[in-house]
Amino acid sequence: MTDLLYSSARASLNLLVLLKEIYSWVCKHFPYFRTAPQGWKNSIRHNLSLNRCFKKAETAEAPKVSTICDLLWLVITRAS
Repeated sequence: MTDLLYSSARASLNLLVLLKEIYSWVCKHFPYFRTAPQGWKNSIRHNLSLNRCFKKAETAEAPKVSTICDLLWLVITRAS
């Protein structure tokens, strides 16, 4: 799952990505998820929250967060 999330974030220029963009990337690259039960989204949120490779962006970087899908996630690289 970490590789999948990292790949979706790499599509962003600065490794800062909205949760809804991760969902969209997964559906675009893995058509199965377009019609799969929605539980896979819980798995993505769970992995983002618990894996040290990902960090929820500070509110200064995401001032207009209105829903969980609008949360920004930052990929932490080894060099960081």
